[in-house]
Order: sequence, then structure tokens, then C-alpha cells
Amino acid sequence: MTGFIDLCARSGIEYIENAPLSEYLTFRVGGPCRVMVFPDNADKIIEVLDYLRSSRIKYYIIGKGSNLLCADSGYDGVIINTSKYDSLCVIDNHILCSSGISLSRVCRAALDNGLTGLECEYGIPGSVGGAVYMNAGAYGGEIKDTVCAVTHITAGGELETIHQYELDFGYRHSFYSDKDLFILKAEFALKKGDPDEIRNKMDDLLSRRKAKQPIELPSAGSTFKRPEG
Repeated sequence: MTGFIDLCARSGIEYIENAPLSEYLTFRVGGPCRVMVFPDNADKIIEVLDYLRSSRIKYYIIGKGSNLLCADSGYDGVIINTSKYDSLCVIDNHILCSSGISLSRVCRAALDNGLTGLECEYGIPGSVGGAVYMNAGAYGGEIKDTVCAVTHITAGGELETIHQYELDFGYRHSFYSDKDLFILKAEFALKKGDPDEIRNKMDDLLSRRKAKQPIELPSAGSTFKRPEG
């Protein structure tokens, strides 16, 4: 692992040795990992992945740490934490963002620009990468309704962009489920809407979430599958 730490130091990649996972997961449990890294751009992510894969070092990717459990014994490998990879831009009715940005922050950007379509995602405690990976959703909406393209890093280290019809979205499932791919960024296609109506819907759904889920306590929010109908 010394070589990997040297790489991080040379490339200006923030890292923490023996980072306690309990501080990074919403359940607030989990022992230490050997190294946690925080790459803040695509080049650094590719550099980290190339080294770990070529050196056969075990790694795991996390965003905001929701829907994850880790044993008290920890993780004997590298955790790639995407939380510092969090850029966002708005072009007309499209939002382009990095995978580490929080879903709620993207929803607020949509509101600020009078764009509708993401209200039901507001308050989900995850990153865009995690939301795409599991087709996150609530209150009748899912990520599949607004994502139009996703860019990932292949197992060979190449960049590839796929579009909505290729993403194989299903209930808490996507093209990325069980694949060795790193979701790099996503593009959302939204519609122009009335800012007051968007804000009111976001506030209403967040109030309903607070009333039904223990969001002030260590948890993953709602954990049960909604029955059909």
C-alpha cells in the first residue's frame, strides 16, 4: 500500500489512512479501511483506478454512504470516496454533474433555474452516482425519468457515454448493477416549470419524508420495497 500512498502524495490526491467508515456511512457503523482517497477530478480518478487495478488492490466506491453497511472489522482495501468530485453546470434545460455531488444539491440547482422533474428526488440522502447505480426514487418518481446520458470509466480505463435507452433501468436496478464500471457523470433532461410550484412540491415531499423516516438518526431512510399498487 506504500506505493499507492506515494502516488496520492505525488498527484495531490487527498487521502486518509485507517479512516473509520462509521464517519462516512449514514448508519454510522463500520471499522477502518486501510486507505480512503478523495479524488476531485476525472484525471485523478482514472489514475487511482489504473493503479489499484494493475496492482490488484481491493477497492470499493462510495458517495454519500447511504444504503451501505460495513462490519466493525472494517475494509481491508482502498475506499474511493467521490464526495470531492462534485461539479455541476446548467445548460438550457439540462443539468450536467459529477457523480459525487449530492442528489439534493442537484434538485436545488433545478429549482434555482426553474426546471421541473427532480422534485421527488429531493431529500434522498445519496450522491448522483449512487442514485444512477440503483435507480433511486421516491413518491412515484425515479432517476430513469430524467437521466438522459451517463459517462463511466470502463474496466480498461476508457471513457464511455451511454444513453437512457441503454441504461436498463428497473426497480432499484440499472445497467451498472454488478458491473466493474465507475460512474463519472450524469446528464439530466428537465422541463421549464414554475419556481413556486417546484419549491412547494419539494417542501411538501421533504415534510412527508421527515414525518415518516428517522432522518435525524443513523439509518438509510426507507428500506422496504413498496408493494405494487
